Amino acid sequence: MKWYYSTLVLIVVGVCVDVKSKVGDMLKKYPRIKAYQVDIDDSIKIATNYSIFTIPAILLFIRGKETIREARHISILDLDKKNCQILYIVI
Repeated sequence: MKWYYSTLVLIVVGVCVDVKSKVGDMLKKYPRIKAYQVDIDDSIKIATNYSIFTIPAILLFIRGKETIREARHISILDLDKKNCQILYIVI
């Protein structure tokens, strides 16, 4: 998949409405990150390509390289801190 090579992309897989809204709120601070939600039942190929074995899962790609992977029990605060640290270095 070549759509993420020159951008910051967050893939959100199988999250509930509550987590989705929290991730959306967090992303307001990072306008350069493009978020995509993937329904794992409809996109089994994506799940197998990225070795997603449990949901929910959140993957952040920077310049085509996976830099953050959070799954199952996701702490939005920890995710926010990791985003801040990585984006400060990269951008």
